[in-house]
Amino acid sequence: MNLLYVEDDPEARQFICRSLEGHGFSVDVAEDARAGFRLASDRAYDLFLLDVLLPDESGFELLRRIRARGIESAVIFLTAQGEVTSRVAGLELGADDYLSKPFAFAELLARIRAVMRRRVRSPGGGVMRLADLELDPSARRVTRAGRVIPLTPKEFELLEFLLENRETASGATDSSRTTTRSTYT
Repeated sequence: MNLLYVEDDPEARQFICRSLEGHGFSVDVAEDARAGFRLASDRAYDLFLLDVLLPDESGFELLRRIRARGIESAVIFLTAQGEVTSRVAGLELGADDYLSKPFAFAELLARIRAVMRRRVRSPGGGVMRLADLELDPSARRVTRAGRVIPLTPKEFELLEFLLENRETASGATDSSRTTTRSTYT
């Protein structure tokens, strides 16, 4: 799963990146909204982790610009602003979740997984394709070259997992990016 983490605090960036990568995520980082917007526009991400208080513009404004560009990736705000009005504002803008700092990494990991499960399994959440193979999570149906492939529930879940994580499994990277890509393991 590909994530973009936009955070201006270098210690938080390093800790979260290392921890997520240790759990098999591919994480790109940006230290401000401008770099975050550039990365979000240039590459497909499954999830954005956005700080609200960034040096050049708010994470809220960054999300507005990302959505205006038609990018519908999942979003979790991570911020010290834990007031109800701030949380509501973030969710109203289209964030999937909002986590106030300080937080336990285990909770962040659980929230990421929950958000991604909801997105994959939501009705009309999108058919996953690989060559002539199609997996429809909402119908729980798999076809290859137009022919239905009967699968047990466990086989379906395994195939779904593999399709969701195919970039992570392939180890594919894009070396043309100019913003820092975390390499901690």
